[in-house]
Amino acid sequence: MKNYRQPLLTILVIFATAYLLTMVGCAPSGGGLDLTTPTSPASTTLPDTVNPKTAVKQIEISKMRECTANEFKTVQDWVNALDDANEALQKASAKYDDKIGTVAISAIKKCDAVQAYHLNEPCKRTSNLPTGLSVKGYDAFRIKDRCSTVDKYLTKFGKRPAAVQAVKPTPAPSAPVTSVEPSAPIPPAPTTPLQGNLPQCSAEEFAVLKTWRTALGIANKNISAMNGVAVFNQNAINATTAATQQCEKLIAYHQQKPCAREKEYTGQSMRDQCKAARTYYYDFAQRKDSLISTNARLLFDTSVIANKPFRTGFGENSVYGNCMISNDSADTISYSGQAVLVKEARVYTNNDVEDGRNMFVFKTEDGLKFECYGLEYSSILTSKTEVVRLLSNKQTKVPLKYELN
Repeated sequence: MKNYRQPLLTILVIFATAYLLTMVGCAPSGGGLDLTTPTSPASTTLPDTVNPKTAVKQIEISKMRECTANEFKTVQDWVNALDDANEALQKASAKYDDKIGTVAISAIKKCDAVQAYHLNEPCKRTSNLPTGLSVKGYDAFRIKDRCSTVDKYLTKFGKRPAAVQAVKPTPAPSAPVTSVEPSAPIPPAPTTPLQGNLPQCSAEEFAVLKTWRTALGIANKNISAMNGVAVFNQNAINATTAATQQCEKLIAYHQQKPCAREKEYTGQSMRDQCKAARTYYYDFAQRKDSLISTNARLLFDTSVIANKPFRTGFGENSVYGNCMISNDSADTISYSGQAVLVKEARVYTNNDVEDGRNMFVFKTEDGLKFECYGLEYSSILTSKTEVVRLLSNKQTKVPLKYELN
């Protein structure tokens, strides 16, 4: 034993010295980039690589800016890879497994790249969820910590790859056009019909009407091409968005100033002509969060929950398919099958939160709240029609309908 004491002691001293030097940032030159004091993103060139063994400082989330959409997309890609690796490592044995190692190596490369980027570009993601405000920070310290399990596994078997190029967010692929609320609120329709001859439309008014008729014709042509089967179509949503914008401006205008030139142009006559285009628009408008609109009331057909009492909070009827129902009012709510107004309706896609909880939440004007889970949205944008369809796929019937103003 005496023959081994001196070499063993020497080895321990060497390792201890190297560790202390690393911790105080005094490692010899060439031993990696010193990340102990990250400088301002505005004045520093983003490093292409980062030494995973170097210490980094944790940054307060309150001092971080919000992640851009492209940065968060990259974060989600990294999280997905890391989750796959951590799941695979739960099945790891004492020996190195090539299949598990492949998943782990893929994840650690993304770990290094995202860590290198967020060293000088820390950011946070703030999400307003039904359960409250969620804020998650992404800096080199947090990313390194979350990757530690994968790092230890690969290092243990000598399979840890060298640092890779930093991930720089790339422009997101082109997505469907986001439909914006077309116009200001339309005033209520007159309760009494117009009497007598209408004044002739001016040249200026008629020029605007001609432009509107062209836009409406294109929208109706796109709708007719579906042969009575309404489905999402990018050309149709683009055309009906443009037509609805003009329709609602002119409905409001001619409700106050009706005129005639070959035909009568009143608020009601224009409502009638615009009905198909506006209906398609509201049913398929691609939205990121709220489904509530200014010029179309969202109604819920309560026949699916008719004659069931809902007491304050969660009661005996709180589970409905993939939805949880709660009563936010002080009184018991019970419907007899009538259509009721929906005052709040919001979608939560997997781009809202890191762990990808897809949800749809809506509340009636009386305070009955539905929280529906497990929806498989195809993108960050969705529509009333898609929400209803996805819930139907989960054997959960939620009949929602827009009623045009």
